[in-house]
Amino acid sequence: MAKEFQELIKNMNTVRTYARDFYIYGFKTREEFGQKSIRSYDTERRRIESYFHNYIETEVSGTKKVVRLAINTNSLSENPFFSVWKAKSFTKNDIFLHFMLIDALTLGAKNLQEILGILDAEKLIEEGTVRKKLSEYVKLGIFEQTKQKKVNYYKLADFPKLSNGFLTAIQFFKEVLPIGVLGAYILNVQQFVPASPFQFKHFYPVHTLDEQIAFDLLAAIQSKKYVEIHRFGHENVISKPFLPIKLLVSSQTGRCYVIGRMKQSRFFTTFRLEHLASVKLLGHSEDFDHIVAEFDACQPYFWSNMTGNCEKDRLAMQLQIDEKRDGYLIERIKREGRSGKLTKIGPQLFEYEIELFDLTGIKPFLRTFIGRIVKMEASKRGFVQAFFKEIGEMNAFYEEEE
Repeated sequence: MAKEFQELIKNMNTVRTYARDFYIYGFKTREEFGQKSIRSYDTERRRIESYFHNYIETEVSGTKKVVRLAINTNSLSENPFFSVWKAKSFTKNDIFLHFMLIDALTLGAKNLQEILGILDAEKLIEEGTVRKKLSEYVKLGIFEQTKQKKVNYYKLADFPKLSNGFLTAIQFFKEVLPIGVLGAYILNVQQFVPASPFQFKHFYPVHTLDEQIAFDLLAAIQSKKYVEIHRFGHENVISKPFLPIKLLVSSQTGRCYVIGRMKQSRFFTTFRLEHLASVKLLGHSEDFDHIVAEFDACQPYFWSNMTGNCEKDRLAMQLQIDEKRDGYLIERIKREGRSGKLTKIGPQLFEYEIELFDLTGIKPFLRTFIGRIVKMEASKRGFVQAFFKEIGEMNAFYEEEE
C-alpha cells in the first residue's frame, strides 16, 4: 500500500535545498536533481507545489513534466517563502496537546494537576509528556509560568495589540531584514492587520529559507560565542571554531553572509548562509570586542571580498566624462564608489582613487566604465594587465565572426 503523502516536514534543510533550486534554476527533471533518490524528488516537488500553488509553472520536456517557481516580486507585499516555516511535522499527541492545552488555559492559569484532570480522566496521556509540552510552550513564549507556594501555574501568554502604525512598520521590515519571518509570526497573532502598502522592486525572497541559520548566528554574536559550522555535504564540518561578528547582506544579489574569524587566525573569513546546514554554539570569546573593533577599522578598505591578508593596495583610474552630458556618472561614482575619492584633474578628465585590501572585488565596478578608461594604475603587481586581459578575452568571446 502506497504511503500517504504529507506536506509537513521534519527536516527543514531538505526543503531549503529543493525550494531554492526550483526558484533559482527550475525546469529541471528528476534526473537533474542531485539530492537523494527520484522518490525524494517527487515528494519534495509535491510539497513545494502545495506551499506555492499560486506560483507554479510547468513545462513538458519530451515526455516529462518539469516544474519551476515563478514569483513576480514586483507585485508582492509578503514573501511567499514564509509559508515553508509554517509546515512542521507533529505526532498525534502533539496536535492533541496543542489544542487541548490552549483550550484548558483559556479561562485562566492552572497547575499541572488541574490541567491533567481536564485533559484525560483515563490517564491516556502521561504526566511526563504533558510536563514536557508545557515546558516547551513556555520556552516558545506561548505560555507563561508563575510559581505559587512552590507550585507552577501556567497561563496563555498575552500577545500585545499593536497600533496600525507599528504593524505597518513590521510589514516593511519583515521583507527587508534578516529573520523577517518573525515579523510574519507577529502579524499572524494580531486580530486585525491593515493591507500592506509596500511593494519592492529589488526583492530577494528565497533567502528567507536561511532564517534559522541567521537567527543562530545572531544569537552567537549577541552572546559573543564561537560556533561550530556544519555545511551541506557528508561530514562537511569546519574543523576550527568560528567566531561570527556580523551579518552582511549584498544590495546587488540579496545574498547573506556571516563574517568572522577562525580561532587562532589573523584573517577575516566569510560564509554564505545558504551554504550552511547548521551552526552549534560553543564557548565564550574574550577577544570578541577587540576583533569587532579591528573589523570596524578595516571595513572601509573592503569592497566585497573580505578574506585574505590586511595589506592595502592602491588603485587609480582616469576616466573621460563630459560633465554636461554625462553628469549622472559623476553622481553615480560618488554614490557607489564607497571609500574611493573622485577628483577632477583636467577638462572632461577625472581620477578615481581608492585603497583596498583586495582589489579583486572591485572588478565588476570597474568594468562598467569600459570605453571611458583613459589610464589605470595599481600597486598590486599584475592587476592592471590581468584586468585588461579579461576584457580582451570577453571581447573575443562575443566578437562576431567576419
